[in-house]
Amino acid sequence: RDFKYWNEIPKMIPEHISSLDDKAKEDIFKYWKKATWTGFLQNSEQQLTNIRDIPCQKIKVKEFVMDRLKEMLHHYVAGYWPSTIFLGGMVCEFIAQILLENNNINQQFNNLFNKLKYLKNHSIIDENEYNLLNEIRDIRNKYIHLEIIDNKGTTIKEDSLKVLKNTIQFLNKNPVM
Repeated sequence: RDFKYWNEIPKMIPEHISSLDDKAKEDIFKYWKKATWTGFLQNSEQQLTNIRDIPCQKIKVKEFVMDRLKEMLHHYVAGYWPSTIFLGGMVCEFIAQILLENNNINQQFNNLFNKLKYLKNHSIIDENEYNLLNEIRDIRNKYIHLEIIDNKGTTIKEDSLKVLKNTIQFLNKNPVM
């Protein structure tokens, strides 16, 4: 089934946005929400279920990581499964790079798999930490390197939750990231 997309909303926004009253802004956001709706978006009951799925946490990390984690949480709850996974992959890459830098390792690696293997083989991360990060990498690769486009919707929510949980679990154990 083919879908069409037509977006005339930018034409509704004047040069001086401050000239819009609250009602006009609200209307534009309503149009925008309708224009960007996808089949994965969750209603309020589904969002509450998604929030309940997320493990409780108390994490202290660098601002960049915290902002990405909050984005992951928001995207997961809203039903943006692929972006939850991609953000998790970004955080995983960042974690690996920070761990290498913190250990004064200037070696070049051609991919995340080799970085993670090095970190594990040199006891910078343990087996459990390696498994958490490597699973994030595997899931990210599953969706970012699609060979065919099929409906991965049957597992994508579970995969995005797994990436989110692995990220939280790793960060809980490594609070200075």
